[in-house]
Amino acid sequence: MSNSESCTQDLGSNQPIDDNILEDIEIEEPGLEREEEGEEIVPSASKKRKQVVRSAIWQKFDKVFEDSIQKGKCKLCGETIAADPKHNGTSAMWKHHASCLKKNEAKKNQTPFSQDELRQDIQERGRYALCRMIVLDEQPFRLVEREGFRLFCRDKVPNFNIPSRYTVRSDCVKMFLEERELVKVVFSRPSMSRVSITTDCWTGVNNTSFICVTSHFIDKEWSLHKKIINFFDITSHEGMTLLRC
Repeated sequence: MSNSESCTQDLGSNQPIDDNILEDIEIEEPGLEREEEGEEIVPSASKKRKQVVRSAIWQKFDKVFEDSIQKGKCKLCGETIAADPKHNGTSAMWKHHASCLKKNEAKKNQTPFSQDELRQDIQERGRYALCRMIVLDEQPFRLVEREGFRLFCRDKVPNFNIPSRYTVRSDCVKMFLEERELVKVVFSRPSMSRVSITTDCWTGVNNTSFICVTSHFIDKEWSLHKKIINFFDITSHEGMTLLRC
């Protein structure tokens, strides 16, 4: 019997197989790759995750979250722009960045105030702030002539020329006319539907009676507002007098 027939007979029989026969059989484990004989067995490379390309506009914005909503905060002005990837794109941030660049360029090219222009600006803003203080604190126009007030202004705002009480009165009347026009605009809005009216009467230190008519309303953000729509003097607080008003 030849050697080949002997091997075939041995493999088909129930006798145990000689270890020398299995020397050249290679067993490959799943998940492992072998390039050439004599090299180490290395794990197969895992699948790479798909890289998401980020827009270049994020170099000009910082990612912030407000109420769990992603927004972009401008590095130039600090304003936040909606940037939720599920609902917003980056077009709003591009537009804001272009507008921000124009504003910064305009500031660079802005001509600084001269001494006369700066002095005039201080005077105008000072007179407006003075009128607001007198109206809000219910101060008399003669306040500007009191020594303590004048000393305070000379010490803290030496460039401010304190106006007379007649000038302050004219400025307050001008402010009243401007505010009245703004109130008309508020009441002409389509959202203005329901308004509550209240009145208040009192007597001043000079025994003059006054009545104030105030409106109250709630805007679409549910914020309560009140606006004085009329204020005038009356002869008495009697019912018939108020009815004629």
